[in-house]
Amino acid sequence: ITLEKSPSYVMFPQAAREVYAMDKRVKLLMVVKDPVVTLMSAFSRRVPTSGNKPIRYTFLKTEQNGTRSVNSDLYSVARGMYSVHLKHWLQYFPLSQFHVLDGGALVKDPVAQIQTVERFLEIPARLTEQNFYYNATKGFYCMKPFTMHEPKCLGKNKGKPHVALEPEVKKLLYDFYRPYNQQLFQMLGKTFDWEPKDKV
Repeated sequence: ITLEKSPSYVMFPQAAREVYAMDKRVKLLMVVKDPVVTLMSAFSRRVPTSGNKPIRYTFLKTEQNGTRSVNSDLYSVARGMYSVHLKHWLQYFPLSQFHVLDGGALVKDPVAQIQTVERFLEIPARLTEQNFYYNATKGFYCMKPFTMHEPKCLGKNKGKPHVALEPEVKKLLYDFYRPYNQQLFQMLGKTFDWEPKDKV
């Protein structure tokens, strides 16, 4: 088995064409996460959280009537419009060659999620709870690979607290992404728990 991962591939239609030209039998793994969480993760890495300056939400734009809306032209925003990207790939590959994982579930229960990948790839089931341990400092699981003595954990930029969103901005984001999420769920025939726990 050869594995290649480049997260940005999914956004570019030409990548689907080129992968199909290389091997139309390839199996494709797609990890998606609550797009608001994904956006805020990227945003929080670039915005200082200290000081008294008000936060400038660079992913919003102001319309002529003074209202704010989500700027879908930005890469960081468009990345979470998963249904748009998947449509391009489905022009070349059937859905049966895709396995779509919820990134939130992968973080919380990596063993169960990776076991679904093993079944999808039709490879022997080898990973168990013994291959992971929880890093309470980061809030993520770390992996204990078969061939390495040292555990492998996520990088330093992972696990940082996100910028707290104003309720109005949070509502704007969830309202913006909801139609794309619903379209994705219809395409996959399953749903992910991406609605906020508190009403917005």
